[in-house]
Amino acid sequence: MPTLTLNGTTVAFEPGATILEAARTAGVDIPTLCWYPKLPIVGNCRICLVSVQGQGKLAAACATPATELEWQSRVQWSTLLVRKAARTIRMNA
Repeated sequence: MPTLTLNGTTVAFEPGATILEAARTAGVDIPTLCWYPKLPIVGNCRICLVSVQGQGKLAAACATPATELEWQSRVQWSTLLVRKAARTIRMNA
């Protein structure tokens, strides 16, 4: 089973899972607004932003595939940058 690192913790995930699904499987609650299991993934609200190593901008966890690639498998969702971005989005919604 592939793994990624989420806030320093190794998390196993099913192939084809998103970062959000991997986090929830591991018991990590990344906040969401537009995500619902019976609807298609749109990633519009941006509440579930995470920082993925190697990417230049924050990514929506609900719409970003989990990957085991070394340079993309380190994900942070509780950093100051991510929290500020999510707070700004909530205030402007």
